[in-house]
Amino acid sequence: MIGEKSRLREAVSDLPAAMKGYETVKLADGIYAFTSPQSNGAIVTGNSVAIISDEGVLVVDSGHFPSLTARMVDQIKRLTDQPVRFLVNTHWHPDPNSGNGLYRHQEFLKTYFRSLIG
Repeated sequence: MIGEKSRLREAVSDLPAAMKGYETVKLADGIYAFTSPQSNGAIVTGNSVAIISDEGVLVVDSGHFPSLTARMVDQIKRLTDQPVRFLVNTHWHPDPNSGNGLYRHQEFLKTYFRSLIG
């Protein structure tokens, strides 16, 4: 058991910084950015933003790694009792939308999809 934990710690320490965490930055009252470390490698991730209002939360980009998205969802729940009502993806690559599934139980008002391709 101890050997397994040690191997897991080593594996996690070898992961690129973008996969390990993010920094939460309060940009203004009710506006929070979840910023990932800069990555110059093959694995990239983007940043996410939560905008909290009296009518709900708008999230811009759910993130590339669902494990980090789950932490962001939990953090948003600690910041407000308002549900996430809007989720906007800035583009179709996986870095802004791989975490979308973690918002499936939220009380969305409307869901929009507009293809910008073809």
